[in-house]
Amino acid sequence: MQYKAGSERTKYLESKGMRPGRLVAAPGDRVPDGPSHAVDVTTGETICGFPADELYLFDSIDWERASLIEKCTDCGKGVKR
Repeated sequence: MQYKAGSERTKYLESKGMRPGRLVAAPGDRVPDGPSHAVDVTTGETICGFPADELYLFDSIDWERASLIEKCTDCGKGVKR
Protein backbone atom coordinates (compact mmCIF):
# COMPACT_ATOMS: atom_id res chain seq x y z
CA MET A 1 0.00 0.00 0.00
CA GLN A 2 1.47 3.34 -1.05
CA TYR A 3 -1.37 5.60 0.16
CA LYS A 4 -3.69 5.21 3.13
CA ALA A 5 -6.95 7.10 3.54
CA GLY A 6 -7.28 10.16 5.73
CA SER A 7 -10.60 11.91 6.31
CA GLU A 8 -11.54 15.28 7.77
CA ARG A 9 -14.74 13.81 9.20
CA THR A 10 -15.67 10.37 10.41
CA LYS A 11 -18.81 8.67 11.59
CA TYR A 12 -19.72 5.52 13.45
CA LEU A 13 -21.94 3.02 11.70
CA GLU A 14 -25.30 2.61 13.37
CA SER A 15 -26.03 -0.68 11.65
CA LYS A 16 -24.25 -3.43 9.74
CA GLY A 17 -22.87 -2.12 6.46
CA MET A 18 -20.04 -1.99 3.96
CA ARG A 19 -16.62 -0.70 4.92
CA PRO A 20 -13.64 -0.01 2.63
CA GLY A 21 -11.15 -2.85 2.83
CA ARG A 22 -13.66 -5.23 4.42
CA LEU A 23 -16.84 -6.76 3.11
CA VAL A 24 -18.97 -6.04 6.14
CA ALA A 25 -18.59 -3.52 8.93
CA ALA A 26 -20.09 -3.89 12.36
CA PRO A 27 -22.18 -1.31 14.20
CA GLY A 28 -19.83 1.10 15.95
CA ASP A 29 -17.03 0.85 13.36
CA ARG A 30 -15.54 4.23 12.47
CA VAL A 31 -15.65 5.05 8.75
CA PRO A 32 -14.75 8.08 6.59
CA ASP A 33 -17.53 10.66 6.19
CA GLY A 34 -16.93 12.89 3.19
CA PRO A 35 -13.90 13.13 0.93
CA SER A 36 -10.86 11.02 1.87
CA HIS A 37 -7.36 12.19 1.08
CA ALA A 38 -4.47 10.03 -0.14
CA VAL A 39 -1.80 10.03 2.57
CA ASP A 40 1.64 8.76 1.52
CA VAL A 41 2.58 5.98 3.97
CA THR A 42 6.29 6.90 3.75
CA THR A 43 6.14 10.69 4.17
CA GLY A 44 2.80 11.08 5.97
CA GLU A 45 1.88 13.92 3.59
CA THR A 46 -1.30 14.20 1.55
CA ILE A 47 -1.04 14.28 -2.24
CA CYS A 48 -3.17 17.44 -2.52
CA GLY A 49 -1.34 19.37 0.20
CA PHE A 50 -4.14 19.28 2.81
CA PRO A 51 -2.59 19.28 6.31
CA ALA A 52 -2.35 15.61 7.33
CA ASP A 53 -2.38 16.50 11.03
CA GLU A 54 -6.02 17.59 10.60
CA LEU A 55 -7.10 14.18 9.31
CA TYR A 56 -8.20 10.97 10.98
CA LEU A 57 -5.97 8.32 9.38
CA PHE A 58 -7.32 4.92 8.45
CA ASP A 59 -4.19 2.76 8.45
CA SER A 60 -6.06 -0.29 7.13
CA ILE A 61 -7.69 1.44 4.14
CA ASP A 62 -5.65 1.40 0.93
CA TRP A 63 -6.71 4.66 -0.74
CA GLU A 64 -5.98 3.45 -4.28
CA ARG A 65 -7.93 0.20 -3.94
CA ALA A 66 -10.85 1.46 -1.88
CA SER A 67 -14.00 1.73 -3.95
CA LEU A 68 -16.55 2.52 -1.26
CA ILE A 69 -15.18 5.89 -0.16
CA GLU A 70 -15.53 9.37 -1.58
CA LYS A 71 -12.08 10.48 -2.75
CA CYS A 72 -10.52 13.94 -2.93
CA THR A 73 -10.42 14.88 -6.62
CA ASP A 74 -7.09 16.70 -6.27
CA CYS A 75 -5.51 13.62 -4.66
CA GLY A 76 -6.95 11.52 -7.48
CA LYS A 77 -5.25 13.74 -10.05
CA GLY A 78 -1.93 13.51 -8.21
CA VAL A 79 -1.83 9.76 -7.65
CA LYS A 80 -0.12 7.97 -10.51
CA ARG A 81 -1.88 4.84 -11.63
